[in-house]
Amino acid sequence: MKTVFDFKNYQSFLLQYFQLKRGNQSRLSERLECQSSFLTQVIDQKVHLSLDQALKIPDFLGLNKNEKMAFLYLVQKEKASDLSSKKFFDENIEKLRNQNNRIKERIGETDELTEEAKYQYYSSWLYGAIHILCAFSWIRTIDDIVAALDVDLSTVSECVQFLNENQLITVKNGQLSIGKRQIHLSDDSKHIFSHHTSWRIRTIEKLSMQKKQKLNYSSLIGISKKDVDTIKEILLKSISDINQVMLTSGEEHAYIINIDLMDL
Repeated sequence: MKTVFDFKNYQSFLLQYFQLKRGNQSRLSERLECQSSFLTQVIDQKVHLSLDQALKIPDFLGLNKNEKMAFLYLVQKEKASDLSSKKFFDENIEKLRNQNNRIKERIGETDELTEEAKYQYYSSWLYGAIHILCAFSWIRTIDDIVAALDVDLSTVSECVQFLNENQLITVKNGQLSIGKRQIHLSDDSKHIFSHHTSWRIRTIEKLSMQKKQKLNYSSLIGISKKDVDTIKEILLKSISDINQVMLTSGEEHAYIINIDLMDL
């Protein structure tokens, strides 16, 4: 699928998005709070997007920072009246294209996230939740995620942009899918505390919601030290069994699993 860097004008880029799936033009018009017919006029080069509208589109489509700037330059280039101004925008788009390619090449060398990216990913349960939801067949757009998680659009858009930039998900013309990059957090990682904490915070939020599928268990027990290892083995065996079930299970819904066994 072509990126924004493959187009000489922003109208052709938007046309590709509209042709990708029926209803995309209506969804974008809702996001921009305009009539769908207005976007038709934009594609026909009869009118131009406003600056406010142009700023909203890259976030809606999940473009990374370089792609976002390139799109804005394309919009400004179309509005420019003289060749020197158009050349200025073309030169800056080319710089962004080269920079974008270098970033992709650097990221592709390893599956490891940068330390800065790890801090952000594990700072909130939202990143992991959106990451896994993009593997589900019924999640295709940012609006789908907003509806599934009941989180505001701007927050979801920011998370989607981060996940896309780090190849954890892919965003093509507003359509979301899981990325190829696999990540794993070891028990001795300095991010493990944030990881556990953010999911337990989410669990606390969910406790107030009554759902039949929920299973919450909390207990304070007094046992001998030797039986602690026995219970630990039972829990580890359960985790292993759960992982086996996950291998052949279809992606229909996302659940949180928190298991705790620790000294009081």
